[in-house]
Amino acid sequence: MLLLGAVLGAALALGGGEGAAPDVPAVLERVLREPLALGNVSLQCKGHGGDFLQELANGTEWAVRMHDASGKTPAGLMRGSGDIMGDYDECLAVRGPGASFSGQYCTALLSAGLEGRAAAARYRVGLCVPSSCSASDVEAHLRRLLVARGPRGGLAVQVRPDDCHTARSDSRPYRPQDYAFLALVAIIAALVIVGTGYDIYLKKTDPKDTEGASAWQTALLAFSARRNAPPLLSTASPSGSLACVNGVRFLSMAWVVVFHAHAAVHRTPRANADETSRFKERWYMMILVNGTLSTDSFFLIGGVLLAYIFMRDRKKNQPFNLLTFYLHRYIRLTPVYAVVIFFYATILYRLGSGPMWDEFIKDERRKCVDWWFNNLLYVNNYNSNNNTCIVQSWYLATDMQFYWLSPLVLYPLWRWPKAGCLIIVTGMVASTAALVTLTAAYSGIDFSSWYDDNWNLTYTPVYTRAVPYLLGLALGYLLQVLRKDFALSKAAAAVGWATALALIGAALFGGYRLRQSAYGYQAAEVVCYDALHRAAWAAGLAWLVFACVQGRGGPVNSLLSCGLMQPLSRLSYCVYLSHFAIIYVRLGLVRTPAHIGVGDVLLEGLLMLVVSLALSVVLTLAFEVPFMLIDKNILTKRIAAATSRLPADLKRSLSLQRRDPGLPSCAGSSVCIVDSSPAS
Repeated sequence: MLLLGAVLGAALALGGGEGAAPDVPAVLERVLREPLALGNVSLQCKGHGGDFLQELANGTEWAVRMHDASGKTPAGLMRGSGDIMGDYDECLAVRGPGASFSGQYCTALLSAGLEGRAAAARYRVGLCVPSSCSASDVEAHLRRLLVARGPRGGLAVQVRPDDCHTARSDSRPYRPQDYAFLALVAIIAALVIVGTGYDIYLKKTDPKDTEGASAWQTALLAFSARRNAPPLLSTASPSGSLACVNGVRFLSMAWVVVFHAHAAVHRTPRANADETSRFKERWYMMILVNGTLSTDSFFLIGGVLLAYIFMRDRKKNQPFNLLTFYLHRYIRLTPVYAVVIFFYATILYRLGSGPMWDEFIKDERRKCVDWWFNNLLYVNNYNSNNNTCIVQSWYLATDMQFYWLSPLVLYPLWRWPKAGCLIIVTGMVASTAALVTLTAAYSGIDFSSWYDDNWNLTYTPVYTRAVPYLLGLALGYLLQVLRKDFALSKAAAAVGWATALALIGAALFGGYRLRQSAYGYQAAEVVCYDALHRAAWAAGLAWLVFACVQGRGGPVNSLLSCGLMQPLSRLSYCVYLSHFAIIYVRLGLVRTPAHIGVGDVLLEGLLMLVVSLALSVVLTLAFEVPFMLIDKNILTKRIAAATSRLPADLKRSLSLQRRDPGLPSCAGSSVCIVDSSPAS
């Protein structure tokens, strides 16, 4: 077809190497004489290809539109503009004579091993062909035309069935599971409406009539938006809380969203791909490139809150029930998580279409259809990246596993503080040693193979991410022990801040030299940075939290503890769950390459954050808070009642309790629950 000349011209223009540039017009002329109709393709495809050529010569509108919808050689090829997209919607609107066929948009991936280049050059080309032509027809014809005439080193061609789209294939019929998800949403919406109406009715008739409510009334009121919205949006900070943690949580979440938006941009069509690939070489981009440190912030504050609340409750002589400790955590996090997984597996794929849609969305659906149970068991951090449903959910699994293991540290830390501290130090040393060993054995800073080889070896496992969490447990214990008996001097605060800023700076910018394209790989340097920069970040952030709690945070504490951070931090969990779907939809709808600068990446990330926050208000009010209240007001009380009827020896095996003179018991309840989710 005519468009293939443009494709070949693009490949040859970049593939000339150091010799003289090839005669591109001559090559185009030869290719134009070899239409799809004459290739090694099916008879029907060949016949419709012939119809296309004849009608194109006659100037028939549908044939001209089909030709117009295919990719053409763009400007900026030497800047890495290898995305030759054409017009997706125009192609799908084409109808052949007598409706014998329609326009079909196929994306061909061309990879050239070019002389003088270390890596293969890749081109993504949009072709508008008759719908009677299969993906293998298009691939076979391209291979026959281009491989023999491609640049030195050869040209590999790939056209997969999922890369070809017609208007019919884009009109996806609803499946039973899609209807099930819509039914679930309808039921929850009805519960919110009825619960809110019932709450308003009770307030008007008898405001005090909710204390003796039955279980079903309590469950219905848990969905009341009138009751749940004010606490969610309140800017007040509860007394005795670590207010600065809310600011750390939200700002880390904002960092996550912008970082993920930046990472996803590199998978989209770009008119300046060479330039965007060098973003990481700018020193100020280290803040964005090192966005993965935000998860270490979550691990740290998760450990801080867990240990702080655990030790506070032990001081108050509140018993600790291991069963409810685990059950509460699971119920706290899972309902809204399961809804998002269900959404990924069903309706998400139906929200749009485009040449990039399947690349971003279809595989995400497959992962959740095939691997959802690993997510609900919180073991998906050991899946490969290609099989992880909701790619960022690895953190939830790793954090949950830390939570499961935390009593092995918290109980000794409470009963035998020295032994507990020894366990923490030993765990941090062992985790660092594991990370050093694995980083040395694999690709280190080489992110081209990092996702494939290192995802579930060095990035997501508990044994390599334990340092921030263990440090958080130690800090939470320290803050509770020193809450009223310690004053941090100005001199000590100055030294601490200087050290913390040096550690944070080293974590953020220490890898700058390693990310330069001219950097010569040095194993010792890479291992040192990769293995230690997370620990350095966590240590610096730990001081920040400690100083803020001790009244030495200054303007940093004012920012982190301000009232606005309170509601924003309460939305963080749902932002974390939902933001990647929003990014995927946004980028999956892209039709044409765009020039992307650093400012565009930042604005895109901030836009994704705002949209995620808006969606998270709905998710939080409809799913997260109601089930949290049902757990607190119904399930917890029933478990407590059931526990109180157990034999004394079994009850002691489930609970830990040590009475301290002068401290009250747990308000008459046999069960107390710790909730320290970084997103709660």
